[in-house]
Amino acid sequence: MPSLKIHCENSFKRTGKDFKELHEWMDEPGKILKLDHRRVRHDLSYLDEVKQRWGVEGVKEFLRHISDDYLDSAKMWGNQCATPGCSNMTWHKNKFCSKCKKLNSKKR
Repeated sequence: MPSLKIHCENSFKRTGKDFKELHEWMDEPGKILKLDHRRVRHDLSYLDEVKQRWGVEGVKEFLRHISDDYLDSAKMWGNQCATPGCSNMTWHKNKFCSKCKKLNSKKR
């Protein structure tokens, strides 16, 4: 997922404003939920709140933030697990899927 700095830079390039407060608000639940933070403030149910707080331009940046997050995820997802016979996919630069990674760590 792009960092706050990257989200702000992208917004500034598009609009001349960094929308830092919006991006911070969107990712604030990540402090507690970590990767699951996208369950909160990353869906269309927040459009009205975003429009009230940051206007129409803020709504566009809200949607672009979501898009940038998922495009980044798409780049990190999709390698097949290195465990023979496992067809699970891996995340980021991991060689093994989370299931096989746990099994391998228990063997040690």
